[in-house]
Order: sequence, then C-alpha cells, then structure tokens
Amino acid sequence: MRIRILLLVLLPLVLVVLYIEGQDYEPHMVTFSEEDPLQRKLNSLLPDRIDSYFSRGTSRIYLKDNLYEYIDGHAEYFIGAGFSGLVVKEYQDKRDLHQFRVEAYRMGKAIEALGVLEDEAAFGSSPVRMDTPAYLSDEGLSFIKGPYYVKIVKLKGMPPLRRIASFISDTITEHDSSLNILKEFPMIGRVIRTEYHREGYRGIELLREVVARKYTLDGRELTIFMKKTDSKGHEDTYKALINYFKSNDIPFDIKEINDNTLFIVNDPFGERWSLYLGEGRLVGLSGFRDLKETKEILQSINKGARKG
Repeated sequence: MRIRILLLVLLPLVLVVLYIEGQDYEPHMVTFSEEDPLQRKLNSLLPDRIDSYFSRGTSRIYLKDNLYEYIDGHAEYFIGAGFSGLVVKEYQDKRDLHQFRVEAYRMGKAIEALGVLEDEAAFGSSPVRMDTPAYLSDEGLSFIKGPYYVKIVKLKGMPPLRRIASFISDTITEHDSSLNILKEFPMIGRVIRTEYHREGYRGIELLREVVARKYTLDGRELTIFMKKTDSKGHEDTYKALINYFKSNDIPFDIKEINDNTLFIVNDPFGERWSLYLGEGRLVGLSGFRDLKETKEILQSINKGARKG
C-alpha cells in the first residue's frame, strides 16, 4: 500500500520533470516530418547571399501539383517539357538600389532544360557568351546548368546579370550526359536554333526525345535532327519505320550507306527529307540538295560521333 501511495505521489513529479526537459532541445536536431529529397535539394540550391546581394525572405518551392500558383497558364508547358520542381528567391543590395529574382526550374535532364531555354529565348532574346548556353533579354538573363533552367529577372535597378549568373552556375554541381549529343552535330553554316522534342517530332510517334538543329548555309535553311537509339533494337526500329511509312501512305525509297539504311521520304506536305538509321542513333536531314551532299554530312556526323 505504501509503495502504491509513493508511486502516486512521484508520478506527477516525473511528468513535470519530463515537461521541463522537453522544453530544452536543439531545434535543428528535431525532425517533425520527412522532407521530400527534391524539396530539400531545391531548398538548398540558392544561397542566402550572391556576391554583394542578400536574400529578401526565404526560398519558395513549387512542384508539379502547385506550379500553376506561380505561372498560371504556363505550368502545363513546363510539366510537359520534363519539369519536376522550381525554387524562387529574391535578392537586393544593402542600399536597396538593385533587386532581382532567381527562378531555378529543375528539369528531368539537361537536354530538357536546353529545350525550355531555347523555347523561352525565341521571343526577343539574344545569345550571351558564357560557359553554358545563355540568353539576354530586356527582362533579364536565362541560362542552363546541368538539369536546371535558370532565370534571373530584374526587379529594380541594373544588377550585374552575367556576374550573378556565373555565381549561381558555380553553385550547381548536378550534371548528366544528355547534352553530349550536341557534340555530334556538324559545324556547318550558321546555327539558327537548337530544339528538343520529347514527343512526336514531325508528328511521328517514333521520333521521341529528338534534338533538332536548324542552320543557314548558302542562303538555304537546313535542319538536322538526331536521337539516340538502342543498338540492340536496331532491327525493331527499322521495321517500325517501314510500318509507319506504309500505314500512313508516305512514299519513301531506301538506300544503303556504309551497311546502314537511309530512308528518303516524300511526305504529304511536299517536303523531301532523309532519315538515316545508324548504329546507336537516328539522324534526319532536310533542305540538302541531293544524295551526295546528304552522304557528306552523314560522314561528318559519324566522324564526330566517333571522336565523342
């Protein structure tokens, strides 16, 4: 009986001690919920200070389900282009003479980031010489680094955009090999633009994840597009192309070049173009004069691929 009474007396004291101890904790050691790895990565991407500029508030994070809250009407484009997350942060100098906003869009791959950059730069932007593809406009400066498409938007004054872009670029350490395909494009004429198409390039379902580059050469506009293929599925790709052209009543001829197949296509819109099925890649060409010129370009591409 005495023990039971003693326990009843001590129990409230124990609870009080536990409550008091519970108030003394290290906040950074307590995890109330497990943060999503992508959110954690985005949250740590942009520093609190960039050069002599300090952040104005905390980072804002947007994912696929709430991207529309930030770019309503344009969210579907980003999601369709491979978007996975966005971090937004604003900065200013000590005297508040200059302000800017940084938007870093995390895409699935670097080549998808390049596709968005080129699409967005199509309206009133001009290329800027940096270590990474970049464009300058009246609004600000945009560039890519790894799988990130980054926009620096001027809010007040004239912040040094290139210096800020270089600083941010140096903080991004993620890389992938998807941009290596650009090394396989030949150095001809002048490059007008580079595009990335995740699905249905030229309306052909087989042409997914295609990189297309447009050139001007001798007053002509040329296009070369390329996609990686699985060498083990070479025969399947060949059969699928034959089936596509036949089922859609698209006239084509077949030539053999270096033991590989060249489809010469006459599509319903009157354009004549070629599709070369080589080892590990599918290459398309349009705007070239004849088969001789097409072969010369393919030879140049194959040399570049071997060097890469």
